[in-house]
Amino acid sequence: MKERIQVGDSFILMAALVGFLDESGLAPLFFLAAALHEMGHALAVLFCGGTFIQLRLTAAGGVIRYRLPRISMLKDVCIAAAGPAFGLLAAWGAAALGYYRFAGANLLLSMLNLMPVRPLDGGQMITALLRGRTIQLVVEAGCCILLGLLSGVIFLQGGGCSLLIFTTILIGYLQKNLQNPCKRFRI
Repeated sequence: MKERIQVGDSFILMAALVGFLDESGLAPLFFLAAALHEMGHALAVLFCGGTFIQLRLTAAGGVIRYRLPRISMLKDVCIAAAGPAFGLLAAWGAAALGYYRFAGANLLLSMLNLMPVRPLDGGQMITALLRGRTIQLVVEAGCCILLGLLSGVIFLQGGGCSLLIFTTILIGYLQKNLQNPCKRFRI
């Protein structure tokens, strides 16, 4: 039987690289925010009557596999929304207590995950609601184009390249989504 939590080699390498390059001390805050985010998904699976199968951590993020007794659009949306919702609640609580850096980490992670591109949570919600309709791919492509333009402008203005790298990864997922338009990820 596979472990319920798997840590991929790419996650270990990414965590080591981020830890090595992080001069601001924000990396541990983002890792804790990501753990809370995934816990939100896992709790939602249980709340919806599902069975948690596995959490796999990779350099691209966490992927939760679960099984529901019946396929339900509402439950799929609830499970996808639970991670960002948990992060937004954590951001609100941290800000109320004066932990602004942790609040910012949760807020940023939640907002990025709400983008409507699979396999992000926003893309999962769109997939559940639209069930593979063409408009889903239009929404994903439009989001990638807007983010690409925004990251290009920020980069040309002397900003960092982190957003540009994130956009490139999203565009890679978009290309994969165009090849398999009805593929549903369980995140």
